[in-house]
Amino acid sequence: MIKVMVVDDETDVQILFQQQFRRELKAGLIMFHFCFSGEEALKFLVEHDATDLVLILADINMPGMSGLELLKRIKEKYSTLKVFMIRYDITLQEHRGEIKVETEEGKFTEFVVRLPRRTRDQDR
Repeated sequence: MIKVMVVDDETDVQILFQQQFRRELKAGLIMFHFCFSGEEALKFLVEHDATDLVLILADINMPGMSGLELLKRIKEKYSTLKVFMIRYDITLQEHRGEIKVETEEGKFTEFVVRLPRRTRDQDR
């Protein structure tokens, strides 16, 4: 099982990831842990076995501790953990969520997560 931590102050991101990876979640191939602040993420890493995490996805812009500050703190204590910085923009007019993933080396990968129809209709 692949274990991934997602750190973002926007709780809607949890729904996007759960929809995008619903088959893998159901099959037990991947497990997400969602933290809604940098402070919560650091607390989780202290209280749980961080070596189980394959990847941490952290939003760049968060209130309080930014994703970049979180990255710095994680690298100081858990240098082997892979951390990707994410930024996303949900455009309700276009009815899609776009997530951009930036690696530490500054290379970008882009993928689009489509909101399920029932979620789109609820947002109107």
